[in-house]
Amino acid sequence: MQLKKDKTTLQDYKDASQHEWLETNGLGGWASSSIIGCNTRRYHGLLVAAIVPPVERMALVSKLEETIIVNNQQFELGVNNYGGVIQPNGNQHQTAFTKDLFPQFTYEVAGIKLKKTIAMVHGENTTLVIYDVLEADQPFTMELLPLFSVRGYHRLVRANDAVHHESDFSNGVFKAKLYDGTPDIFIKVPGSEFERGPYWYFHFNYDAERYRGLEFVEDLFSYGNFSLLLQEGDSLGVIISTDDPSDKDAHSLLRTEENRRLELFNDQPEDETLRQLLLAADQFIVKRAEDLKTVIAGYHWFTDWGRDTMISLPGLCLATGRFEDAKKILSAFAKSVSQGMLPNRFQDYGEPPEYNNVDGTLWYFIAIYKYLQATEDRDFVLNELLPVLTEIINWHLKGTRYNIHVTDDGLLYSGEPGIQLTWMDSKIGDWVVTPRTGKPVEISALWYNALSVYALLLEMNGEEDKSGEIKQKAELAKKSFNSQF
Repeated sequence: MQLKKDKTTLQDYKDASQHEWLETNGLGGWASSSIIGCNTRRYHGLLVAAIVPPVERMALVSKLEETIIVNNQQFELGVNNYGGVIQPNGNQHQTAFTKDLFPQFTYEVAGIKLKKTIAMVHGENTTLVIYDVLEADQPFTMELLPLFSVRGYHRLVRANDAVHHESDFSNGVFKAKLYDGTPDIFIKVPGSEFERGPYWYFHFNYDAERYRGLEFVEDLFSYGNFSLLLQEGDSLGVIISTDDPSDKDAHSLLRTEENRRLELFNDQPEDETLRQLLLAADQFIVKRAEDLKTVIAGYHWFTDWGRDTMISLPGLCLATGRFEDAKKILSAFAKSVSQGMLPNRFQDYGEPPEYNNVDGTLWYFIAIYKYLQATEDRDFVLNELLPVLTEIINWHLKGTRYNIHVTDDGLLYSGEPGIQLTWMDSKIGDWVVTPRTGKPVEISALWYNALSVYALLLEMNGEEDKSGEIKQKAELAKKSFNSQF
């Protein structure tokens, strides 16, 4: 087992709350929290769904509070921070956290040993929570209390009168829509009863948000709690989803997802560190549009960024043998080129992409070249991508947004007041911290490289004369670079 924490860490709230786990679904959504189940960020939750993959993400279900009842005693497994008060402190019952294919949590209390597994289903806004009763001296009651946030994932929610109090429950499936215009939420708990009791729960504190100087207090809503009787050997599979799970089985979905992840290791050396890196890489490759892919620049709050995608593509897709994903990513960005520029980033709620970068477009040439080296897919590169690269080069030669243009010395100039275009892109209000207007060193190198790759592809396409012209421009850029730098 590559990643694990024992009870020494888990039962120390301050230490344990600093460690986090993350499950993703290939759509841009996720489930995530600390390893003791205490949400420390506004971005934590059991179901954060990408409504229009990979964007328009909403935090829907914050958490599932678990209580074991045996011999008329209640043992709560959850952990919440109410601002200096940690209640309940279920981490005192937690004996292990491990992460191999999935995050798993082990609890021991009152003669009961319980293992919880959390997994997201690839291609669905669906989270699975599996409870395996490893040991139990006697049957016991398990209560599950879902807490709902239902908001844009950057926001926080406080108690309000707009929430819908109506819900449905039949045959072990709960359904509710908290607000107008938000997704239906389904929770399937087979064999359970549901006790209604709509309540607001107040003042959940998120330490990471407090540290960042942001608003950090939230209220969560619950419609009531599920309960059922369990005994040793039982395995309860809970499904939390934006789709009706009535005809689905959590254990079957988990096996399918397990097999999908195991296939990631095919033709790879058997190495535990590599295994975890392959699983981590898988989390960043997500769907965009109907049949395209992209790369999430970082969890929990980034969408897909051009620069990050092109830099990471060789490692995420080519070194791992995910050539079809690489092809779909390159196609997705080809369709988004505007005035010879790749988007710097896609925004969350349908706004136009932002094009304020000079280097992401140049990294695109490297990603394409690496793809060609790995796959020898000349047809795709020459027929579909080369025309896009021609458009990019022509725009850079004549000039495009933000005063990006080639000067007489063959180097690429970029920048105008109030705009940050390189990876050093900090901006506070109207103040650009590192504007780097002119000819930054790495941009000059990337421009030379882009010309060289473009010339090579032209030559492969039988356009020798045009390739020769571009090679001359590359040589001029090289000469000027060595002179200036």
